[in-house]
Amino acid sequence: MFYFRLDRMFIHDNGVNRLFKKLDKANVQIYSFITTGNNSLPALNGFTKAKPKEEQIEMIKEAVAQVMTSRIFTPIENIKDEHELTFGDTGIVLYQAEEIPADFNWQLVVIGSKEKVRTQAQMLKDVMEHDSFDGFLSNILLVLSVVVNPAITAGVEIGKYLTSFILSQYANKQDDQLGIVYQSWNRQEHYKHGKRFKDGVFDLTKNMVYDYSMFGFEKPNEELA
Repeated sequence: MFYFRLDRMFIHDNGVNRLFKKLDKANVQIYSFITTGNNSLPALNGFTKAKPKEEQIEMIKEAVAQVMTSRIFTPIENIKDEHELTFGDTGIVLYQAEEIPADFNWQLVVIGSKEKVRTQAQMLKDVMEHDSFDGFLSNILLVLSVVVNPAITAGVEIGKYLTSFILSQYANKQDDQLGIVYQSWNRQEHYKHGKRFKDGVFDLTKNMVYDYSMFGFEKPNEELA
């Protein structure tokens, strides 16, 4: 088994600058996209057997919706400057798997807004109606047509596209980019025994600090039990 947890986040500046401090609050949305060699999307099961292009496109759209609904946090309101977000005494599991992955990639985007944050349904609508989405569908169809495991590759490509979309569309005058994380690990170098614990890591903007932990163990061979 393998568990990857976000244990704590600390936001220095919430992006809101109001005269009265009691009104200096932001609504925050957190997006977490994780890809590993074990990623797979149930929506794409049987993708290679879906001969008509139209059917393949619908499967990809379903996979995009699946990724978005499973990797977007519930909006958090009333975030102030120097705000610490804790996730209980055990952290929140962002990823778990039956086996310890050989490699691990994490993209975390934190967006703050003075307005109410968008719902998952509205975000999904924004993604699928955006001018770039048709191009993404065409590109991913080409990629998936030549790979051995389309479901795993699609998880990686969809995560990349959604991260890029969020950064380009939601970090505008009303929505401030409060933090962004790009981290990659491989088991041999970073968590050889399935464990890694780090506190006080700065994100790329230096506006956010976060703690994370990995915990993995090999299951005993049932045949030997």
